[in-house]
Amino acid sequence: MPRNPNRGKPITSTSSIPTIDSDPKRLFRVLQQLGKMPQDYNSFEEVGNAFLRMVKVEGLTKNEARAKLLGSEDNFKNVVGQQYLDIDQSKDGSFRGYKKRSFREDLNPVEELILTDIYNEDYVNDFRKYLRRTWDRTSKLDIKQIDKHLETFGKTGRGRWHRGHGVAAMEGAGVSRENVTPELGRLNVAHGSTPRFARGLMKDLNMSANDLQAHYDRLLTMEGLDINPVRFNELYVGADESMAFGDDPAVRIRPEQIEMTQQRLYDKMRQGESTKNLRQEAAESSLLLDATTATPQSGPVRTVRPADIKMERGRIRFLPIGRVGDLGSRGAAGGLGTIQSGSNPMIQEGSIFEPEPYSQIIRQTVEPKPNPYTITGRGV
Repeated sequence: MPRNPNRGKPITSTSSIPTIDSDPKRLFRVLQQLGKMPQDYNSFEEVGNAFLRMVKVEGLTKNEARAKLLGSEDNFKNVVGQQYLDIDQSKDGSFRGYKKRSFREDLNPVEELILTDIYNEDYVNDFRKYLRRTWDRTSKLDIKQIDKHLETFGKTGRGRWHRGHGVAAMEGAGVSRENVTPELGRLNVAHGSTPRFARGLMKDLNMSANDLQAHYDRLLTMEGLDINPVRFNELYVGADESMAFGDDPAVRIRPEQIEMTQQRLYDKMRQGESTKNLRQEAAESSLLLDATTATPQSGPVRTVRPADIKMERGRIRFLPIGRVGDLGSRGAAGGLGTIQSGSNPMIQEGSIFEPEPYSQIIRQTVEPKPNPYTITGRGV
């Protein structure tokens, strides 16, 4: 790997590190210097257009076109195995021959050079393997762990979990497990590049803002000096509900409560309580995951009980997940309905999700209905 030409100069800030969104021209030049982008082009757009022409006009296979443009197969994919060059569609509907997401979720080449200068190439290769391993882990193990709380309802209608970034990849954050936890897909798409929680809170939770921070967070973990020896993803799911439902009385945990709750659960683990019991306790902080009073339902409907806040215990129905069209005219935002108070006057107005970021929550006061389990929804 070529050496960093600025080696020896102090690094004062990571804010100048180029990304595909903040400074694509500079990022492209860095990749050219590293031999990962062809020398006869000036931008990602030019390389992408050449890739499209080779595949669509000249009849080359995608890998043949990649080999012609990028040379070695080592240059085809990012750190988590995503192809750099592929047929993709931009927001305006036009086709392009490169995937922005693949560059966003890669180990930033400038940060890679910094780490190589401080340590060595073997060390950085080990860090690359760590990123790939933890990215796969989040998908296969962490999400599976969350899904286990929903086994009561079977496999149908349970929806889709995403690898949810804390700090968005569009802002230069990496794919390390420190920054990624399971997140309900609808909420992940809704907030887009908006930070999942307040930045200060995510910093306290060791949710890495970039690859350099992820590296040093990993070193702290290896030395036993991290602040979160065990992470309970269920708490993050509950906090996501807080971000979506605001001050709804059914909300059980807020983002600022995660750190201390996580520490309390870890202390109980050190005292000998089983991880299984503690994860179930953590799940009770989420309206979606708490199955203590759950009953199987057909379709995407779930019956849950709100938190006991010194009131008569009631029941509400909650539509956490659904596909567009599942509920017909009742479906709010394609599957999420209004949570109504029914006959329990202590459960106040409900809220529904819009496709837009959940900072714009619609709230609506409703009259009690004869049936306390009524669900209504309205299109948006």
